[in-house]
Amino acid sequence: MSKAILKYYRAKPRKTRQIADMIRGKRVADALNLLRLSTRSSAKVVEKVLLSALANATDKGEHDDPEGLIVKSIRVDAGPTLKRFRARARGRIGRVKHRSCHIRVDIGEAS
Repeated sequence: MSKAILKYYRAKPRKTRQIADMIRGKRVADALNLLRLSTRSSAKVVEKVLLSALANATDKGEHDDPEGLIVKSIRVDAGPTLKRFRARARGRIGRVKHRSCHIRVDIGEAS
């Protein structure tokens, strides 16, 4: 099993999880096609992480055939939230939360 991890990606974890749910359990080739056709901005980043996991698998020499690999697991965890403030009406402030997430992709052979 090969893995790739991206930490501190500046996107909301909830929206990135929707992309992760779309490719979980699929063949790597099918997952890459789905990610390339998706209009979500985080789909490009998830595609890069998946390609990195595929490169790790072929570099180790464990899996020479990428057609036999599937996405075993993909996790999107919440990262740190940057808290900022914005001026609002009548001298008040409004809190702005810039969320981040960590993406972990594990690929392996279909069993």
